[in-house]
Amino acid sequence: MTSAPWTPHSFASFLSIAALLLACSLASGLATGEVIETVRCDTTAGPFVAEVHPSWSPNGAKRFLGLVKDGFFDNSPLFRVIPGFLVQFGISLDYNKNEKWKENILDDPHPFNVDMKKGIMAFAGYGKDSRNTQVWVGYEGCARLGKDPWETPFAEVISGYENTECFYSGYGGSPSQGRMKSREGKNLTASDSIDIKAEIVTVRCDTTAGPFVAEVHRSWSPHGAARFLYLVEDGFFDNSPLFRVIPGFLVQFGISLNYTKNEEWERNIFDDPHPANVTMKKGIMAFAGYGKDSRNTQVWVGYEGCTNLGKSPWETPFAQVISGYENTKKFYSGYGDRPSQGRMKDRDGKNLTASDSIDIKAENVAVQCDTTVGPFVAEVHRSWSPHGAARFLYLVEDGFFDNSPLFRVIPGFLVQFGISLNYTKNEKWGRNIWDDPHPANVTMKKGIMAFAGSGKDSRNTQVWVGYAGCTHLGKSPWETPFAQVISGYENTEDFYSGYGGKVSQGSLKGRHAVKYVEDNFPYLSMINRCYLVPNQKLTAVRSSVGQI
Repeated sequence: MTSAPWTPHSFASFLSIAALLLACSLASGLATGEVIETVRCDTTAGPFVAEVHPSWSPNGAKRFLGLVKDGFFDNSPLFRVIPGFLVQFGISLDYNKNEKWKENILDDPHPFNVDMKKGIMAFAGYGKDSRNTQVWVGYEGCARLGKDPWETPFAEVISGYENTECFYSGYGGSPSQGRMKSREGKNLTASDSIDIKAEIVTVRCDTTAGPFVAEVHRSWSPHGAARFLYLVEDGFFDNSPLFRVIPGFLVQFGISLNYTKNEEWERNIFDDPHPANVTMKKGIMAFAGYGKDSRNTQVWVGYEGCTNLGKSPWETPFAQVISGYENTKKFYSGYGDRPSQGRMKDRDGKNLTASDSIDIKAENVAVQCDTTVGPFVAEVHRSWSPHGAARFLYLVEDGFFDNSPLFRVIPGFLVQFGISLNYTKNEKWGRNIWDDPHPANVTMKKGIMAFAGSGKDSRNTQVWVGYAGCTHLGKSPWETPFAQVISGYENTEDFYSGYGGKVSQGSLKGRHAVKYVEDNFPYLSMINRCYLVPNQKLTAVRSSVGQI
């Protein structure tokens, strides 16, 4: 099977062929028992009128009416038309409007008295609280939708439904939603006609060492191939670093230096079984997973030594480099594992430089935490708790603890922290780590640090620093210490302790955590930032302070 290379397009006549929403406007309306807004949408195929019912979906109706009043849908494409199923719209070709409305809304339960039938309207969600701006109008085959709270209907077409079935459907899933949302969205055209749902699709990657071309095989890894192609289509890999190059083994990429793109693609994909007829060899491409259903955006190209990979379903190959493989071996490999993946993903990712050279895999690593009452420095010991030390350092590297509360302070016993006020970060680090046995030569004393576990393999992100009365802890493998405060311990005893156990950990993990803290616990001490410090500072601290 042959396929044309997928290269950038210059896209102008798409809008002249595809159906367009010219304008949506409120027409007002009042019905018995509830206020119903009537919205008229003028399209290139004729108008349709919808009745919006706030009682069906309060959050959905409010969002839709807000978008209409803002002119969000005006001159926007009906970009996904599936005859007999639905038509989808709701991406503005005005980049600034997409940015303005990028905050999702909360789900609504499905109203018990509303049937999913042709003309019904709902948001195109994909998971809990995922509804944003994209809306669909159902055709006859939409009856199976609406079972999830992110598909709750909010309106029904009451006039002009026949026009909705006349929208052009010839492009299938080809128009790129990511590119429509981008600054160049208005330039999208019909030349975007490569079928990314074909069995084999060819992708060219231009790099600073020269181009390489890969053939993507859907039959090898259906979920993996689809994710990679959608990432390409979205421009996710453009201007991104080849951040992990291990000569003779592999090269890894797939973290965007655009913070918003990393956030947009944070959902993992399902595993695929390894195809029986595909050999792991140089030029093979797969996602860099780490466990069941963990594949996300990071991809590797294998060198000669990659043959031992691919045994796990999260390493299933999806593509093969067919041209330019020699260029992949020219990528700079001098930084090893030093580039911080966490820092590349954050808002300052573009500022990452070669000075990010602290080896977090060293035996001892120093971490400084600046707090609202002063800093403290901890020495992390990998030999004490290999899993615990690794998790703590990766959390520091990711900025997880930055601007987080010291929410549990028990004078004479311990202080606890490790819940981010950034909901997304808590979701990201939801997987627990394995226990470590207690090291025989480490005493539980003030300044000792360990994770706050609750049972076998329960350690996650919450950490405590022990005060003088912590000596009875550490007997369970989920309380194994991983670090010792070596400077600034006196500051840890000054954290505000007046709230006792009143702070709800569940509320801290929620979407409105910042407001919860500001409204209820304004005096909580906070960690401003935790960060790795160079080895020479660790040496200097050791020499200037005695044992705590």
